[in-house]
Amino acid sequence: LRWLASPMSKTVATERPTIPWPKKLPAFQPELANRQEELQTFIRMVTGASRERLLLLEGASGTGKTVLLGELFDYAGQLGLSRARVDVRGCTGLDDVVESLVTDLGEGVLSGASRTSGAARSFRLLSDLQALRTPMLLVFDSYEKASDNSPTQTFIL
Repeated sequence: LRWLASPMSKTVATERPTIPWPKKLPAFQPELANRQEELQTFIRMVTGASRERLLLLEGASGTGKTVLLGELFDYAGQLGLSRARVDVRGCTGLDDVVESLVTDLGEGVLSGASRTSGAARSFRLLSDLQALRTPMLLVFDSYEKASDNSPTQTFIL
């Protein structure tokens, strides 16, 4: 992930680390009907069977997106993945996003971002995420409710 390297990092890894993807999958049947495509895409992603790393669920209000995200989030926990969920609707800026991530993941996972403030915090967050050697699920819910000009939406894009 060379493009994630911040100006603050002194070195950029040239080798791809070996990531220990989950192998044994517990049975999972989502409560929502007609979501098999999303489920299979998610399973391929969290087991390393897909090069894709971003799953966007979109649809009209009341179609079950948040419920499905909750089910996928719980399933990732059964797989033993680190995971965090941020409701962007309640975030006024990047610091709120980072605080939510640190709360869910712990200061040990995001040690640089948890000790940094101001503009450097976003670079530290990227550095912390880049240093991970295990799969992680980050869920950003209600993204469409973020202001078009908010630092949160700009950063996540």
